[in-house]
Amino acid sequence: MKSIRAGTYLVLLLAVLLRIPVAQAGFSVGGTLSALPGEQVEVILNDSSVSGLEALDLLVTFDPAMLTFNQAALGSVWPTGDFGAALGGPATPAAGQLLFTISVGTEPVSNTVGSLLHVTFTLKNPVPALTTLVTFESVPGSESYLVPSTFGTVTAVPEPGTWLTMLAGLGLLAASALWRSSRAVTANS
Repeated sequence: MKSIRAGTYLVLLLAVLLRIPVAQAGFSVGGTLSALPGEQVEVILNDSSVSGLEALDLLVTFDPAMLTFNQAALGSVWPTGDFGAALGGPATPAAGQLLFTISVGTEPVSNTVGSLLHVTFTLKNPVPALTTLVTFESVPGSESYLVPSTFGTVTAVPEPGTWLTMLAGLGLLAASALWRSSRAVTANS
C-alpha cells in the first residue's frame, strides 16, 4: 500500500517538475477532436461536479500554426433566459491564447454536470504536425471558479491520398525486403 502511495506522489512530483498538465477529477475535454486539414474541430470543456459557479475567467491556449479560432459558445451548465449567463471575449493576450470572462446573472450554479465552454477551431491546411494540444485553465490570480490546467489533443487526420502513398511505400519496403532475402538465400546455396 505504501509503495502505491509513494508511486502516486512520485508521478505528481514529476508532473509538477516537468510542468505536465494534470487534469483534476471532474474536468475533461471532449468534442470533435479530429478532422481533415481545413475542417472544423469543436473542443468542449466539461465539468462533472459543478459547485458554486458564479463567474469564470478562462484562458484557452492553442497552437496558432495548427488552429484558427472560429467562435465560442456557452456550455450547458450556464442558465439561459433574461437572467442567463453572459460570455465576454475573447480577448487575445498573446498569440495562441484566448481569454473568456463568463458571469451568471442569477444565483450560483451548483450540483450539476455538463459543459462549461464550446470552442470551435479550423485545422489549417497544410498542418505542420498531426497533433496539438488545446489547454483550458483559470486565469492565474483570478478569484473566479477554479479550473485546473485541463487539455485535449486535437488530431489532424491524414487525407486518403496520404494514406495511399504511405501504404504504397510500405508495400515497396516489404517487396524490397523479400527480394533481398531471396537473393541472400540464392547466394548462400
